[in-house]
Amino acid sequence: ACQVVVCHRVWVVVGYLGGEPNPVNRVLVVRQANAHAWTEVLIKGRGWVRIDPVAEVSPRILPGVEARPLFLFGVKGAAEGGGGMVPRVLATVRMGWDAVNAAWDQMVLGYDFKRQAGLMKGLGIDMGTFWGKAAASLLMVLSACGLLALVFLWYRGESGEPDRVQGLYRDYCLKMARAGVAKRPWQGPVDFLKEIGRRRPDLYAQAGRIIALYVRVRYSGDGDQGVKELRRLIKGFSPGRSGRGGDRGHLS
Repeated sequence: ACQVVVCHRVWVVVGYLGGEPNPVNRVLVVRQANAHAWTEVLIKGRGWVRIDPVAEVSPRILPGVEARPLFLFGVKGAAEGGGGMVPRVLATVRMGWDAVNAAWDQMVLGYDFKRQAGLMKGLGIDMGTFWGKAAASLLMVLSACGLLALVFLWYRGESGEPDRVQGLYRDYCLKMARAGVAKRPWQGPVDFLKEIGRRRPDLYAQAGRIIALYVRVRYSGDGDQGVKELRRLIKGFSPGRSGRGGDRGHLS
């Protein structure tokens, strides 16, 4: 304040001073703690000259003072010594986290058109032309389709067996619907079997065998042998249209 008063032509500069080199990604980390303000005075014949009282109070943050290295598992950190192993480990973790944040900002949040054009140029596609933009768009569409195909194949591989068993069970439910007992959406296998027993008692025994095998294969993973047996039972199941005076269902 005294400097501003005694000088006729002076301004206050606000910015950042100092920083901490990050050895992980080789960048200079500037934090809010590095915010600084100093004065510059216009001196005839010399121009604007910085006059900073912080040089007397805290000279360590001024330019020209190099940070001392810290060696921890081959990584240079912020300060040497400084209280033992724990502070050095924390400093190294902090530097690593700063490097991850910087990479996220640059590669994800800062992935602008210039970076996209650089990537496409590496693939031989010029984004400055119409055909280059069309080729890049086509490449993006094909990449998205390929990713969806991989997800579909993975999902099919993970859940292929239950889907096959579920398809057999749907075929059985269609046969029962033609026999006069339609499965309702809220009915599970056990409830559906009870419904069959009430409305078609002549089919209850066969239905019990099929539904019991379906439950075992579906939820216990009975393997290919169980699936083959279930397919055989459902394929050979031929119920009559009505249990009253009509043909009784049978398993071939």
